[in-house]
Amino acid sequence: MRDALGTLAVLVAAALLGATVGAAGSFVQALTVVDLPVGVALGLAASLVVFVASGVVTGARRTAVACVVGWLLAVVALSVPRAEGDVVLTDSLASYVWLFGGILLGGVAAGWPYGRAAALGAGNRRTPG
Repeated sequence: MRDALGTLAVLVAAALLGATVGAAGSFVQALTVVDLPVGVALGLAASLVVFVASGVVTGARRTAVACVVGWLLAVVALSVPRAEGDVVLTDSLASYVWLFGGILLGGVAAGWPYGRAAALGAGNRRTPG
């Protein structure tokens, strides 16, 4: 029972971390310097680092997936217009790159080998023959 509560706490913390990075990146993604989309690049790089680091630290894929789910929930929530008409993620190219790029990087992080699979590596596999 104690292990299950600890695992749940880690998953909730990873989801909150992902939501924090997703919300921060949603506000930063529109930043440009000399017409270069610096905000999108920084946001996506930070998201990938957080996704992969959460899985590497725990050695479990489910932690990275929880982080990605938290990120996705925050980004989708900020893309919905409010009653006042305010919206954080507009229908611009940068917003679409942020949304779909983050989903793509989340898929990469979810498929990344963590734990025992990463420790085995490709060089340690036996080939028949």
